[in-house]
Amino acid sequence: MYDLMRVRLRSVGPVEARFDDVIVDLRETWSETRVPGHAASSDQEARPALSTVIAGENGAGKSTLLWLILTVLGQSQQPAARVARAGAEQGTGHIVLEWRHPQTGARLITGWIVCAQVDSSGTEGLMEAWYSFQPRRALGLESMPFDHGEPSEDVSSLRARLGATLQSLDDADLTWVRSRKDWREHLHSHGFNARWFQWMGDHALGNRKLPYLTEKEFIGFVLHETIPDERLTHLADTLDRYAKLQYTLLEPEATNGVPLTTKQSVVNLLGYMIEGILASLKEAQRLSRLPDGLPYGLGGKELFQISCEYHNEDQRTERLAALLDRATDIHTTHGASQLLLQGVFEAADIAIDVCAPNRSPSASASARHLPLSRRSGLSPGDDDLTQLLSYVVTGFLAANLAQAKDEKTGQRRGIIIVDGQLAQFTPSTWHVLSKVVSALDLQLIATTAQFMSDLFPQFSPILLVRSDRDPLSTERRVHARTPVSLAPASDDGPQDANMTGAMDGIPFEEVFSVHERTRQTLPIGSDSQDECTAYALTAYDLHIQASNTYAFPRTSAPERVRKQDLLQPGDFVIARIWSGDRVPIIIISSEEQQRTPSDSLLVLRPLKPLSPSEEFFYLRYICSNYLLGGITCRDNLAIIPPEILKRQRIPKPDSATLNAITELTSAAESFGTWKRDADDAVHSFFQWPDPTTARAHMIESGRLTRQRREAASAVNEVGSRLRATLPYPIARRWREVQAARPDEAGYKLVLECAEAAIAYCAVLGLVFAREAQISLHRVHALRRRVRQGNMAQMTFGIWLNILREVATAATEQDIPSDSPLTRFRCFTDADMASAVRELYERRNYKSHGRGPAAHEINDAVRNSRRHLKTILSGVEWLVDYPLRHIDACHWDSFINTSQITYRELMGDHNIVSPTDEHTTQILETGSPYIADSYGRYRLLRPFLLTQHCPTCGQLALFILDQWNANTQEIEYLALDHPDTITVTDMRAPLQHVGFL
Repeated sequence: MYDLMRVRLRSVGPVEARFDDVIVDLRETWSETRVPGHAASSDQEARPALSTVIAGENGAGKSTLLWLILTVLGQSQQPAARVARAGAEQGTGHIVLEWRHPQTGARLITGWIVCAQVDSSGTEGLMEAWYSFQPRRALGLESMPFDHGEPSEDVSSLRARLGATLQSLDDADLTWVRSRKDWREHLHSHGFNARWFQWMGDHALGNRKLPYLTEKEFIGFVLHETIPDERLTHLADTLDRYAKLQYTLLEPEATNGVPLTTKQSVVNLLGYMIEGILASLKEAQRLSRLPDGLPYGLGGKELFQISCEYHNEDQRTERLAALLDRATDIHTTHGASQLLLQGVFEAADIAIDVCAPNRSPSASASARHLPLSRRSGLSPGDDDLTQLLSYVVTGFLAANLAQAKDEKTGQRRGIIIVDGQLAQFTPSTWHVLSKVVSALDLQLIATTAQFMSDLFPQFSPILLVRSDRDPLSTERRVHARTPVSLAPASDDGPQDANMTGAMDGIPFEEVFSVHERTRQTLPIGSDSQDECTAYALTAYDLHIQASNTYAFPRTSAPERVRKQDLLQPGDFVIARIWSGDRVPIIIISSEEQQRTPSDSLLVLRPLKPLSPSEEFFYLRYICSNYLLGGITCRDNLAIIPPEILKRQRIPKPDSATLNAITELTSAAESFGTWKRDADDAVHSFFQWPDPTTARAHMIESGRLTRQRREAASAVNEVGSRLRATLPYPIARRWREVQAARPDEAGYKLVLECAEAAIAYCAVLGLVFAREAQISLHRVHALRRRVRQGNMAQMTFGIWLNILREVATAATEQDIPSDSPLTRFRCFTDADMASAVRELYERRNYKSHGRGPAAHEINDAVRNSRRHLKTILSGVEWLVDYPLRHIDACHWDSFINTSQITYRELMGDHNIVSPTDEHTTQILETGSPYIADSYGRYRLLRPFLLTQHCPTCGQLALFILDQWNANTQEIEYLALDHPDTITVTDMRAPLQHVGFL
């Protein structure tokens, strides 16, 4: 038998679930060669699916889809008539199935066309036909010659177009059938079991529970699959002649009106055929052997045990003769098969037992066999599993017993349909079924109206069916699609493009190993030091936790598992399939009880222990749009193919990122604690009977909360934040600006603060540019002036030009995204550039005695403060590069580490306590440095110096101000006040940095 690959439905289905032109892909989607949710790039990559689940809400069209498939397979007329009546108003309906032979790979197209017709008397009816052909590149499922322009297309026109197309391809292999009986015979020639499809359509579709076969139905299947049609025809002819003799030979010496030899020959023929059926029952028992390794004692057991006790020959002959006398309507093939079936029970006492699971905790428990029609004493779960296995294995027998009858070799697969019963079976039941389906090489198609995260991973593909109301009519249009999946990683994909510098992309398997559950549940009664008892963690548990909704817990029996299969602290556990807009993932903590992952989960186990900040980073990254968050959709399912996940690239967080995460998460925890303290202070008012006492207690307990709020409000206000977080010289100058009056002195303080900020940023630009090996034209020009013997003084204009050149280089040159030079791009912003230019011009005017007049000073101060605030707000990134004065540095040569003591000069105070730290660098004692988020220190000398001012005695930051070529002395100016110092022996450092 062929494997069903794809289904195309066009203009079919009832009003409440109508298929316009939909292709349903039933091919395997877990293959590594393509992404789930996307079509295969070629037919050679496509594989038939063993298990398919079709999910959708009630009324979406799932059962209708199954009815339509069975209609093409010769199923009963009722659903076909219902579908055709719905489609008659809008034209012709089409259903096309694409098949693939499991051994040869040959393709087969089978189709059904139906349309309404009105005869000459005005009576409405249906015209339908079935067809099949071998698809070609120019004629296949997608390229069917449907007349899209004519809704009144009839059966004859489609046949003519198909025939013409095949003739043009030098292929006349087109079978066209107008009779359902003839079509079933044609399907039978290709190995299709039309009777099994008919039985599933009558009993398995639309029912709340799967039907149990009776012993009579089971033997009937065996009869039809083992007795050749020509033998049944021969038996029917013999019985027909026998019936005619019964009414024509009336001689009194004849026994019951028929010569004894004539009746005996019929009885002998019946007995011979019955012996063949009983032998086939034994073959059916052999074929029903379940695969090894199944739990509950089912492994290696024969699902059906069939015992036959023959009556003695005389008794058997007597019973068959009596049956022959009672028989009526035996001249047809159907009548002959029914007589033969009754004869089986007359010739022998037959008992059919079915194997039932045994969930006893005893390690030695084994499955037992119970009568097929009487299963008293079974628990509901065991009865469900027994029922499901009986149904599936019977379909397998129906497909495989015909081998002997047709004298064909090779395994023959069968299609099993389970409509809407997924919810009544447990994941363990479906785990057993999946092994049986795989071992018997069956093709299972199941439907469900519920999202079942614990079961869906056992199916591939998963199809989502949804019906939407057509705004132009009363119909609901059916759409079918596959879930969204993770795309394979590309070497030059967007992931690597965003991972440069300190956060390079690394293979996923360098951080995590991906574990899938290999179910090896052990008997509860077993005893070993390497085993333990644990409860299973399921995808359902993760979904409840991710959705933050309350649900009744699903309790399951504990399992006996190997200790190595337990979840470990630090494991990332994620559902393989989920729905909704949140990724269901958790990290196993050390406090959790022992759990074992179910089949619906993937376990991401770190190759080495992760710090809390690393756990937080990878948890958020996995859920982000760069990885799994990008495939999350509220109205669709998301799938994680393990092999594709392993090939992803993920960033490796640097220390700066981890430190930032630690600080931010710590801040979030502090804010949460403060909020709870505030809530407790408010609630405390209602815990005291005396309002006066309650008020006093609330005020007392809420004092710290109010202080926190005031401090946070100060930081949240820009002016206060700048004063508290910027490097000391700038913050000190800004404090003076805030405290000054809007007069001439206040105007001067604004300009001096602006000059200090620009000069400080220019020095950092020089340091970063030297590190990046970027040559600056302004530095070369300054060196030429000194060589010519001119006195070089560092004015506001010189620092500003250096800063502008650094900003231009940061903007125009290709520098890493994590380089500190990227910070200087802020100076190319229009508002920032305008503010800098405005204050620079005011500084020049002030230096040349052209400052604002007395009546203009208020507006000048107000506008200058606004521009200064723009500049300082734009350089708030300086807080990420704290200014530090090194008090001491002790290098340890054995561990290659320095222990340093520094004073952090951030904020408007220079009297700060020392701090100890370890670093891998050797630092200069008494020199200024800036630190970055990666823990690296950069020396600011000789551009900047930190030392106590000889005039005021305060620790100050001095900047290079003037070089005297004659005396070889350099004058440094304090950035926070107007004092200066003179330093000698600075020629070598200045030459090293390119100033001399």
